[in-house]
Amino acid sequence: MKIFKTILGVIAGYAAMALLIMGLFTVAYLAIGPGLSFKSGSWAPSTLWIALSIVVGLGSAFVGGLTAQSIDHSGRAVSALVGVVLVVGLVLAFMEGVSVPGERLNASPSNMEAMNNAVSPVWLNYLNPVLGAVGVFLSTKVKRSR
Repeated sequence: MKIFKTILGVIAGYAAMALLIMGLFTVAYLAIGPGLSFKSGSWAPSTLWIALSIVVGLGSAFVGGLTAQSIDHSGRAVSALVGVVLVVGLVLAFMEGVSVPGERLNASPSNMEAMNNAVSPVWLNYLNPVLGAVGVFLSTKVKRSR
């Protein structure tokens, strides 16, 4: 029965991270708009968007870790979630490869168009899984100190 709690904790933690990331990025894009989300005339993210993505990623990972730990108090789910975040994130970063941002012809792309065309810097693609693992790990330190 313990293994099921661990698996459920990992799934719930990862789902919490994914939902929070999608929701927060949608709100952020609607709040700041394409003018502040992208570099002028490009699909490359602005410095502001990159900073927001780092904060959103860390915060979401923290919540994902808390979620996993609330389901499986043994710590196994959190440890497994750290591994899943690292492995899945690094595989996705590797698969993404190196992309050159194209010219953004539409001055006000929709949220969906922005998600489909945005090109993150390669270093950020590899940093995100590391930050995610750190965020999950930090959640255990805060939770245990209470």
